Amino acid sequence: MEEYEVELIDYLRVIWKGKWIILACLVAALVVTAALMWTRPNEYQGTITYRLYQSLQVFGITSLGNQELLNTVMDFPDDFLDEDFTLKAETRDDRVQVTLSRATTPEALTNSFDRLTAWVKERLRLYVEREVAQVTFNTSIHIRQLTQQRDSLREQITELDSPDPEDPLFTYLAQKAVNLEALLLEEQVKIETLQETDPTKLFTLGTVVQPIVSQIGPNRKMSLAIAGVLGLFLGVLLAFFIHYLMGAKEKEAAGE
Repeated sequence: MEEYEVELIDYLRVIWKGKWIILACLVAALVVTAALMWTRPNEYQGTITYRLYQSLQVFGITSLGNQELLNTVMDFPDDFLDEDFTLKAETRDDRVQVTLSRATTPEALTNSFDRLTAWVKERLRLYVEREVAQVTFNTSIHIRQLTQQRDSLREQITELDSPDPEDPLFTYLAQKAVNLEALLLEEQVKIETLQETDPTKLFTLGTVVQPIVSQIGPNRKMSLAIAGVLGLFLGVLLAFFIHYLMGAKEKEAAGE
């Protein structure tokens, strides 16, 4: 026990003798870390959650959903944002959550969310316009085909020798013509509705949660604390190393 106390006192003496070295290492570590931390701008992160509402199924358009919304967000051009932005997006149930982060100001990050939302809405509008145009084109072709089939049925009914309502062939052709007329009317109503409908009215990009911006770095207090611990540790090591070198020189001189 006594030997242990003597050794501990020796260690404390070495530390006391090298206190200025330890202090210098501590101050140097704190100064360098503080210079690095306080010259770095604050880094902020924000999150926004989108939800897509659309009524395109009535026209047979089913491709506009969360996956298309996610793809649109991920296609957001880098040059549309400032440099060094990080964009992440993921689907959660019926929603898409988007995260932006960068060393900037909260106001700049909020403005970036506004630009992102406006850009996504515009891209979705163009997408819906293309889909509506395609459905309109396909419907017009279908109407032309139905019209030809109806006219052909009418000719067949007219060419019958004796159009008798009791005749099974006449009944079959007449019923088929009625069905075609109903389908043709349905398609005509559909194409007229498509032509008169504003594509922007067919979907809504809702914001479930407004952008929540918070600072994520740099953590200056934590960095200073770590730098202080490392400075003390390196200072103590350096003090013991210098003490060892001095002791080795003294032994060498005594030996000579």
